[in-house]
Amino acid sequence: MNKKHFYEPPKIEAIELENELFFCTSVSPNPGGSNEKDYDPDEDIDGGEYEFE
Repeated sequence: MNKKHFYEPPKIEAIELENELFFCTSVSPNPGGSNEKDYDPDEDIDGGEYEFE
């Protein structure tokens, strides 16, 4: 025997989020115009510290 199911409407919950801003960049190498004194290809390179507000 078929039983009827009651209609259950969809439930929605809105969650508020913070906006995130990202800093994006693109780098194009220029081997002819780029040089560094005392360059050592085996040396570890540190990107340094950057602070964004």
